[in-house]
Formats: sequence, C-alpha cells, structure tokens
Amino acid sequence: MGAIGLRVTNDQTLTAAIQTIKQHLAAGDKQPIVLDAVITDEEPLDTSTMKLDPDKYSDRMIGEFRVKNHLDGDRYPSLRRILNRLTAQQ
Repeated sequence: MGAIGLRVTNDQTLTAAIQTIKQHLAAGDKQPIVLDAVITDEEPLDTSTMKLDPDKYSDRMIGEFRVKNHLDGDRYPSLRRILNRLTAQQ
C-alpha cells in the first residue's frame, strides 16, 4: 500500500497540493497523504542550548544569540522572563 507524497515550497505549490488532496478525498482514495512542507531554506534552530536565560548568560551573549537566530526579545521571550511575569502577577 504506499502513500501519496506531496512537497510544497511556496504558496503556489501549496495551493496545488491542497487541490490534489481534495481530488483524492473526493474520489474516495484511502491512501495516506504525506505533505512535506518546506517553509525555509535555513537550518532549524538548535534548541539544545538556548542562550536566553539571564541567570546563566550575559546580556552580550543573549543579544548575540538573539541576533544570530533572529529571535526578537518581545516576540520570543525567554522562559525565565515568562515565569517572572507570572510570578509577579500572583
């Protein structure tokens, strides 16, 4: 039994894949459908060491890590910052 494999890399291929999926479903096709969505050509972020905790890393190290990985501090706060906010609200 195999699967139907579709790969999307942009809006146009996503639209085409959705149309293909709808056609298979409408035809009663019971094969599994695998959608490989390639959303960026950048390597995934290595989360084994997230240099965001001010208790462990200097402001300089945190800043460099954020710049390197495109992590805006307001949009992607550290877990420590989130916990501090929650604690302050209690």
